[in-house]
Amino acid sequence: MRELNGLRDDVAIIEGDDFYRPLTESTREALTPLEAVDLLFDWERLRDEALAPLLRGEDARYRRYDWEAGRMGEDVATVSAGGVVLVEGCYVARPALRGYLDLIVVVDAPRELCIERQLARGDDEPEQIARWRAAEDWYFERQDPRRVADLVIDGTAPIAW
Repeated sequence: MRELNGLRDDVAIIEGDDFYRPLTESTREALTPLEAVDLLFDWERLRDEALAPLLRGEDARYRRYDWEAGRMGEDVATVSAGGVVLVEGCYVARPALRGYLDLIVVVDAPRELCIERQLARGDDEPEQIARWRAAEDWYFERQDPRRVADLVIDGTAPIAW
């Protein structure tokens, strides 16, 4: 994604991971896949603090989730209105957000490859990966963004971390 910044001077990236919802680990562990799709990713905050202001021609301002601290960060990110804004993340093409997006691109890769890549990053425990994959499986089975995508890209090409 960062390579896209080099194509134009007016490209900004909003990362879905910035909108991870602070929850206790016991709450996360107890979520069903449906609940995880709705609760792990704070799509309402993405809509209200980033997408809606940008659509109105206003700058977006939002706090990012601090993954190392396990809570909301203190710094406020700002994305200027105008130019190209890329919103990346698994759940960002959900039906409730589609009206805020001009173009939906889905990178499609087999489940096993996604798990292999996640393990290769070394960031997550296998139990976390299993919970996330269950939620993502639910999302793709029931809200499949590939059905509404403007472009589906083959995600089997190697990725350099």
